[in-house]
Amino acid sequence: MKKFLITAALLVGFAAMASAQPRSLGVRFSGGGVLGAEISYEHFVNSRPDFVEAAIGFPVWNGVVASATYNHVFYEPYWTDAGDWAIYAGAGLVTGVTSNSFTFGIMGQAGIEYSFWFPLQISLDIRPSFGVSGSSFYRAGLWGFLPALSLRYKF
Repeated sequence: MKKFLITAALLVGFAAMASAQPRSLGVRFSGGGVLGAEISYEHFVNSRPDFVEAAIGFPVWNGVVASATYNHVFYEPYWTDAGDWAIYAGAGLVTGVTSNSFTFGIMGQAGIEYSFWFPLQISLDIRPSFGVSGSSFYRAGLWGFLPALSLRYKF
């Protein structure tokens, strides 16, 4: 019985810690890389500010692309009392399926983000990527140097 109570207390504690981490869900509009819209999810790790961003997109070139990056917030300027700013950079993986091939690669991400005092977050970032697609080198992701705009709901 004692082991059961300790295990139950640990599970409740871990669940409370996991739910206490800030998260956000929204849309990322891209002019490069995926060339379309993505569903974007951010989950802050440890104690803020580092976060993992996962996205699934449906590019205009017929297919589906999934990506994940680990981003480190290296500067949080104090420019206003109303919200929070963050400048971040990170690296991750991208994979996808098009009408005729499978794509896999690595990518980098750098951007700036503003979290309003109400549950809205807006960010502007670049996300270049490269890798292999089918039997050839994938370089269309280098268009990721074009900026992308993200709008997310924080919860």
